[in-house]
Amino acid sequence: YLNLGMSRRVLLIDLNSANIYGELDEGRESIDILMNLYRQAHAVQDSQLVILSLNNVAPEYRQLQLHDSSILVSMEALKYASSLRDTTHLINIHSNLSATFNAIGDTQRAIEEGRIARALLKIKTNKKKLSNVHINMAQSYALQNSYDTMKIYMDSALVLSKEIDSKFNEAELYTGYR
Repeated sequence: YLNLGMSRRVLLIDLNSANIYGELDEGRESIDILMNLYRQAHAVQDSQLVILSLNNVAPEYRQLQLHDSSILVSMEALKYASSLRDTTHLINIHSNLSATFNAIGDTQRAIEEGRIARALLKIKTNKKKLSNVHINMAQSYALQNSYDTMKIYMDSALVLSKEIDSKFNEAELYTGYR
């Protein structure tokens, strides 16, 4: 048990390192660390770390426009999170899938994933994540030229962002429609 505890601490340090590389736009390094973390977490059967590593690598793949890989790791994380009934991770995974489907122009699937994340957020209130989901959905509706529905989600995201004083989310609203 002690070794597993030490191993978990080392794996969490790896996760932190990967996140630092991700923030520095060093996507490849971040992916390497996260996939190594995934393999190690899988080997010691730590489902939470498996989910964390996969859920963190999905946006990195998306950032590098490796959308198939992003979807693949998100679906794998979804299996683990579903089996654990981990609402927090399920929200993040569905939100990641929504953003990835948006990136490839599959707006219908992006909206479906956004609706799932939104429904889960009604169970577990997280205004920042809900704002992110609404931003993704607004982008999906914009791509479908459904501007009335897009505006509803944009306005909702803006209200939520102001409630939590998130300048990042407010900026995302205005830059997401290039």
